Amino acid sequence: MMNKIFLAGNLGVDPQLKVTNSDKEVCNFTLATRGWRKSDDGNNDTTTWHSITAWGSQAKYASNYLQKGDECLIEGRIEYQTYTDQNGVKKNKTIVIANTIKGFKKKAPNEKVIEVSEDDIPF
Repeated sequence: MMNKIFLAGNLGVDPQLKVTNSDKEVCNFTLATRGWRKSDDGNNDTTTWHSITAWGSQAKYASNYLQKGDECLIEGRIEYQTYTDQNGVKKNKTIVIANTIKGFKKKAPNEKVIEVSEDDIPF
């Protein structure tokens, strides 16, 4: 059996690194992916929000190099959790445990692209 998922989207919040009581680094954030759904009035864009959890080096990478709005590719696995809320109601939650995270920074609006011709290269 295989439990593997690939997601490409944008971070919904800045990742926050935390350290557990057993000194393990963990980082949680949300990722928005886009898709479409066919309906009676045509095709509609949809956004799906995913809860992402990263551990260890992937948690450190996310907290140090990613921020809200950044594009990101995540490879991981789906995990289902059951918990009881404050009112005693049993709830289910689906999260993605990230094995690999690759961030793609967007170009800043005032950032300029400099073109270099072969004549400009000194060697």
